[in-house]
Amino acid sequence: MPIASFGWMFIGIGLLIAALAIPLAAGMVPRNRWYGFRTPRTVADERLWGPVNAMAGRTMVPMGAGMALLGAAVLANLLSLEAATGLSLAVTMLPVLYMMWQASVIAARVDGRLPDTPAQGDEQGVGASDPAAKQASRPRQRETEAP
Repeated sequence: MPIASFGWMFIGIGLLIAALAIPLAAGMVPRNRWYGFRTPRTVADERLWGPVNAMAGRTMVPMGAGMALLGAAVLANLLSLEAATGLSLAVTMLPVLYMMWQASVIAARVDGRLPDTPAQGDEQGVGASDPAAKQASRPRQRETEAP
């Protein structure tokens, strides 16, 4: 098979991964048996399905773009097929490992085993509307005596 065919294959697979990830990232995929970041836990728990699949979709879009870029580099003779194959393992496996780690972090936060840590400048997060949780997370200020 000519090398160009492999380049087009990388591009096609990358674009397919990115296209399938967009509905996940947008939160448009309900719990189902066929499509999404499906584990027994995410399928069973509605609180996990949405956040885990949104994170997976946001991770898979650049992963697919990376695969497509590798294919374009093969077509442009910037990379050998061997180099592109090796890089494709990194482009796919690193995001997969990241998704597995983040899924466990999200599950721990939903279960209350990890505190919420909203993004800097973002006051929202799981449990962010709980005033007691907000008060407990604020640093205590020393009370000073009046002169």
